[in-house]
Amino acid sequence: MRELNRMPVNGPASLYTTFGIRAPKSSHWAPATCEEVNCPYQARGFKVSVDEAKVIGQQNAVALRKDTQRSPKESRDEFGMTIFEYPPGTRCMGEHTKRLDKPELFIVKGGDHRGNPKGTATRTHTKPEFWVEEFAEVQDKIISAIEKRD
Repeated sequence: MRELNRMPVNGPASLYTTFGIRAPKSSHWAPATCEEVNCPYQARGFKVSVDEAKVIGQQNAVALRKDTQRSPKESRDEFGMTIFEYPPGTRCMGEHTKRLDKPELFIVKGGDHRGNPKGTATRTHTKPEFWVEEFAEVQDKIISAIEKRD
């Protein structure tokens, strides 16, 4: 997972509430075909370059030659690389996913990225407007606390 840019924290994690909108891969996404995602590799065709001077290149070339689902044209380039050229319409070698028609999960949990020291149970709102309302309530509490301080 890539590193996030975070605002500096101002207080312990126990003072924070985290609001999130999620569409987890496990429940909101499904495998898809090249056609379903308009895969550019399938539409335009693609090439795979393999350096058979190296063991890994030899292994990859053997696997590509044994692939019975695709029929590439094989050639060599000026650098000695083996080029496997797949015509348009050939299923690509990637794995695609498509978003299912499920609403996002609107969650609220205690703490922040450092943890949930109070052990507050994570809540999933049944309607987005309830999540927005709770978010506004928390924002109002923060504004009130700031105003009292000043």
